[in-house]
Amino acid sequence: MRPVLLILPMSAPGDPAQPPSPEGGVETIDPTLPEVVRRLLAAGATLEPIVLDAEGQWLHQGQPFTNERVRQLFHRSIDRTPGGTWVLHIPPFTYPIQVEDTPYHVRSLHMVGQGPQERVVLHLSDASEEDLVPATLRLVAGRLYCAVKGGRFQARFNRPAYYALLERLEEHDGQYWLRLAGQLVPLAVSEAP
Repeated sequence: MRPVLLILPMSAPGDPAQPPSPEGGVETIDPTLPEVVRRLLAAGATLEPIVLDAEGQWLHQGQPFTNERVRQLFHRSIDRTPGGTWVLHIPPFTYPIQVEDTPYHVRSLHMVGQGPQERVVLHLSDASEEDLVPATLRLVAGRLYCAVKGGRFQARFNRPAYYALLERLEEHDGQYWLRLAGQLVPLAVSEAP
């Protein structure tokens, strides 16, 4: 069966679809999918994969999307079903996607205020801004992550934001700390996710 690129209507808000497995089939069908998507997948339909790679680039059949407006729309439209499936949700349509690392990326950041009132403002891949919650920072195998969107999702720091924040890195007795808001904040470090 030839794969098809479909955009399917959702049955309810926040009820997106199941991504195909790397082999081209669906390993399991997310029971929280819209009914029309579940029926298509159960019938053996193969969806063309849309991938958000680990660097935050959108790919289709291994090729990057070149239209900036499409990339921006995709970044603003990421969602996850209660069953754990990543999707693009552009009401009333939904399309399953593969997310290689995190759904959001910190593109850049800037500091606001000084001393105890200092805040780190993150510029995310969906063009939104939000304050960093320092307690959610973690360094995993050389990559920096934090929680975003009220703790609902993880974001990976792209290189410019990573280096900007790590300018505040300090090491004391084998523990890494970031100097933020006039305090030392411990940085959780691990070799595996």
